[in-house]
This record gives sequence, structure tokens and C-alpha cells, in this order.
Amino acid sequence: MYLERLRSLDGRPLSVDSTWLAPDIGRPLLDCDLTHRDVFDLIEETSGHRLGSAEVTVHAVTAEPDTARLLEIPEGAALFAIDRLTCLADGRPVDAETLRVRADRFALQALVHRGPVRPRT
Repeated sequence: MYLERLRSLDGRPLSVDSTWLAPDIGRPLLDCDLTHRDVFDLIEETSGHRLGSAEVTVHAVTAEPDTARLLEIPEGAALFAIDRLTCLADGRPVDAETLRVRADRFALQALVHRGPVRPRT
């Protein structure tokens, strides 16, 4: 099943989110409020399964004409692309997403811990 959402922040476009869901996970969402509810919460509620992990890749792209129009930016403007594959707690992949996010309205922040130093051999 495929969902496409235009997400806004403070009344202005923020991202275009394209989501592909496993059919048994996606069909029940058709009867849900996808405008005001978090899709991950809805997946857990409707499927009865907990989400487990996600593999996330962030990279830069330029806005294609349709995306630029929806995000109200010039064609070719810089965007963050966020690709995410989310799995249930048992490891089954159920949600593949591609987000195109306005680079002028988004920042990526991470806290990284350094692990133990391994002796060189």
C-alpha cells in the first residue's frame, strides 16, 4: 500500500513523505485519521505488533518539479532525503519511507558516544 503525505510545520510545508506499507499493515490504516495521527502509532494500534528497529539513511538531493511545487521552493533547491526501513519487533520489514525535507527548515542532530578504545595489534 502507498501513502503520500505533505507535512507542514507552523502552517508552512516541511516535507513530502512517500510511504510503502506491507498490505496487511497498510489496509487497516485506510480507516484511520492519517492527518492528525502518527503513522507508527497507528501501525502498532491496528496491527497489535510493536515496531522494533529502523535503518535510516540521510543524504542530500535537489527538488524535482513536483516536490518543489508542493514544498513551495524553487526547482533544484537543496533538500534532505531521509530513507527509512522500519521493522516490527520480530524483524519483519513493514514500512519503507522516503522523505524529502526542506533543508532551510530542518536540522539533524545526533548524540554519539565513543565506545571503549581497542588496543592495536
